[in-house]
Amino acid sequence: MKDIRFHDRALELFAEGYSCSQSVFAAMSPALGLDARMALKIASTFGGGMGLGSTCGALTGAMMVLGLAAGFSEYSPEAKDATGDLNRDLVWRWQQRMGAIDCRDILQIDPTDKAQKQAARDAGVLAERCPNCVQAAVEIVHEMLHELDIL
Repeated sequence: MKDIRFHDRALELFAEGYSCSQSVFAAMSPALGLDARMALKIASTFGGGMGLGSTCGALTGAMMVLGLAAGFSEYSPEAKDATGDLNRDLVWRWQQRMGAIDCRDILQIDPTDKAQKQAARDAGVLAERCPNCVQAAVEIVHEMLHELDIL
């Protein structure tokens, strides 16, 4: 299920220069009770695969949305397990759609290497793949929250 508001807002934020993680989390967080400015700050270190080329920032942004919406604050083994199950489902859906979870695998470059990143930017790789990741993250987590009757 696609929600145009979230999808469009996430892509707007990304086009403004915010990272993939910031774009996903800040686009959806106000609907879950968190101010977008605070969401931008929280997610600011997760872009570019946490700055290391590891787990895609759009995916970690979706994980933050999922935690905000369906995570736990009162510990119990059951709550912890349920949250872990939701997160694994999110990652599974992501892998089915995107084929990989790591930024370096999705972009096929080392995003920590400035020369590779600039070459990918110049070739249009980032302009194509990163918005696709942002879109996929929003659509997947929105679908999950809809299934949970949260959104």
